[in-house]
Amino acid sequence: MSIWDDIVLGLCLALLGFLLWQEWRRADRARLLWRVIATAVAVGALACLGLPIGYWRERGIVNDERVLLTEGYDRDSVGEFLRAHPGMDMDTVGVDGGRLHVFGYGLRKEEWMRMRPAAIDFHPGVLHGVVDVDWRRKLKRGDRFVVQGRWAGGTGTVLLMGMGEVIDSAKMTAAGDFSLGAVPAQVGRAVYRLAVVEGKDTVAREELPVEVEAGAPLKILLLAASPDFENSFLMKWLSGNGHAVASRTIVSRGKAEEAFVNREAAGLGVLTPGLLGGFDVVVADGAVLPVRESVQSKALWREIEQRGMGLLLRVDSAGLDSMVRVMRGRAGKILARDSLGHVVVGAFVAGRGKVVFTALNTSYSRLLSGEREAYASYWSGLLREAARRGEAREEWSFSPELPRVGEEVEVQLQTAAGFPQGDIGGTAVYLAEDAGLPFDWRGRYWPEKAGWQMVYRPMGDTAWWYVWPVGAWKGVERMRRMEETRNYVAAGVSADGGRANRDTTAGGRANRDTRERVTHERVTHDRVSREWVEFSRVWFWGLFLLGVAFLWVERKLGGMNG
Repeated sequence: MSIWDDIVLGLCLALLGFLLWQEWRRADRARLLWRVIATAVAVGALACLGLPIGYWRERGIVNDERVLLTEGYDRDSVGEFLRAHPGMDMDTVGVDGGRLHVFGYGLRKEEWMRMRPAAIDFHPGVLHGVVDVDWRRKLKRGDRFVVQGRWAGGTGTVLLMGMGEVIDSAKMTAAGDFSLGAVPAQVGRAVYRLAVVEGKDTVAREELPVEVEAGAPLKILLLAASPDFENSFLMKWLSGNGHAVASRTIVSRGKAEEAFVNREAAGLGVLTPGLLGGFDVVVADGAVLPVRESVQSKALWREIEQRGMGLLLRVDSAGLDSMVRVMRGRAGKILARDSLGHVVVGAFVAGRGKVVFTALNTSYSRLLSGEREAYASYWSGLLREAARRGEAREEWSFSPELPRVGEEVEVQLQTAAGFPQGDIGGTAVYLAEDAGLPFDWRGRYWPEKAGWQMVYRPMGDTAWWYVWPVGAWKGVERMRRMEETRNYVAAGVSADGGRANRDTTAGGRANRDTRERVTHERVTHDRVSREWVEFSRVWFWGLFLLGVAFLWVERKLGGMNG
């Protein structure tokens, strides 16, 4: 009951009391009962004119489905749907119950968790442009910068640009994957660009930040069974990139030739623990390895397994088969295959160290044909895979992978330090320890500006990360919303006991089989509704006039005695 209702009732009761008292005081007691009834009817009708007098009635079965339009919806599809479902309500924020028909790219996971609609039918929009992208944010000097992504749409060209020039491109005639790449010439932080061209129009231009680390020069021992072009070119390339190299090459029976670049000379005739301890990687032909179970062999494998030195083996076909069998029996991985799918480059863990093997023994031909970047990428990758690991550093990571200004970012630090405090651009970031991982610390941050930003822990390591401006990578963001909406739909039933969800795409139908027992129960969701019906005020006016008229006539007939 409202304040107005209280005021009307209070005034009418006061008026009724006053009028009844006046009637009771009259000397003429004739027709007193009728006068009291007429007074009560008149005042009661007056009160009903100021109050909402009515009753509840059931309207019957009503439809409990609504339409939610999100970015990317098709007007024609929505119009056709509404014509087939007349009377359906439009919604902009969600519903408390019933089925929700979602058109467009959908919403993010956290938005669905806040809304928690009972059931969803998803009608996804059509994506266009770059909808997925990935690349390594940190590279070592000589590594190839590779950008891989997915294109959705018609004919177009995806360009990789650096220093204002196109350095790689890919033609896209339909939806599919693309891969672009180049070997960065610079060391440090740089921003490449990915451009999408359709016809004569550049429809998208996105930033690709990458950080190239120079890396500490490696100490490499090169053991060759005989002089050949592969080792000669490799020796020259290693020395040109600042690595310290010691080389021993067998030139005839019982005779070896030694060479040293960027380091002092030392005796290489016998592989002793003291000699091997000064190298990060041994690059050797399979045929020149010391005989198994010999003193030199035991010293070599002790350095690999106990102290983490790397071994990079050049093998022939027989040696390749042996290495592949060993790799499959250990924690190994395939690094390259030939055109027939056979493993030609692989690696496996050996204690604290790692063994990398390769059967590609003519890589120097790439240099002869002018493919310097491909040669550098190949050997840099092998050496990085095999090299002795340095001291563990603190590792920072950020989620999502494409953070944008104003959006929430999860900051993660892996460190052995206790109770660390993060700092991003002068802003302190509180980090809480993960309950299950004592070296894992997480916090929240909302970036305020785009570009490179430094993050560090006081007395700890410094790292750089990149923030994109608002509106960057629209295609990727739209694909993410679609996937998170599909995942919510695929859950089948919401956490609060809601009804089944449906995805109208082919992928959604594939998941629907496991939920058939839920989906078939209801196609539309109806409920019984009630509505408030007020009485017509004409009746109250009639009763009021009837009561007043009776009192007036009675006074005239009986005279004014009171």
